Amino acid sequence: MPTLSCSQSASFFIKHSFRDVKRRKCHFCLAFCSVFVVVIATLIINTVIAKGPIIFLKLAETNQGEFDGIYTPAEHRLKSYNNYYNEDGYFLNYTQIFALYDT
Repeated sequence: MPTLSCSQSASFFIKHSFRDVKRRKCHFCLAFCSVFVVVIATLIINTVIAKGPIIFLKLAETNQGEFDGIYTPAEHRLKSYNNYYNEDGYFLNYTQIFALYDT
């Protein structure tokens, strides 16, 4: 059995691939679209995972405001730093301070 060279083997597969695409256009379009959808979905998911913390931080800042520091006197400690309600006025907003006292 004779062996084919690399270029002969490539031309054989290309010729038969084009022949198969011409015969079964619907199958080719279906396969192409499914691969395209999978690749786009993967890119979107990877982008959301990479940018997710920034997106969720911005969403949280719109609901609660952005706090750049927590100020507490020595004798009074906050019970939990996870409580973002500014009931006692202990949170500092650097952006607001910078806007008020432009130095």
